Amino acid sequence: MDTPETDFIYQNGKRIEEYENTPREFVDPYADMTGEEKSKLILMLQDMLRQREDEAKKKDEKNNQLNNKLDEMLRRQAESNSQIAKLTELLSEMQRSNLEKEKRIEDLLKKIADLKADKKKARKDRFN
Repeated sequence: MDTPETDFIYQNGKRIEEYENTPREFVDPYADMTGEEKSKLILMLQDMLRQREDEAKKKDEKNNQLNNKLDEMLRRQAESNSQIAKLTELLSEMQRSNLEKEKRIEDLLKKIADLKADKKKARKDRFN
């Protein structure tokens, strides 16, 4: 059952185990610094952290402002869409009304033409 692949996996497993169990020496990268220098470094890092926090706070405020503006714009867009729908409906109603009026005018013009023709015929019949 021992194949080259299983041997390879077994050997690598042993190497990883040895690596994990090997004690490591802690090397302090700041050992050559004096206490005063370490204090100054800590203060500088705290200032940098405060600046980053302030920047993050400003960005959050800006994002909140932009979100509020976006909400307002979306509300206005919804109102505009509602008004557009109402105006579209009103326009359609006016167009239907105009078509009805045009049809009525055509019918009246036809009646007038018919009446004129009847009048002309009646005159012709009377005087002939």
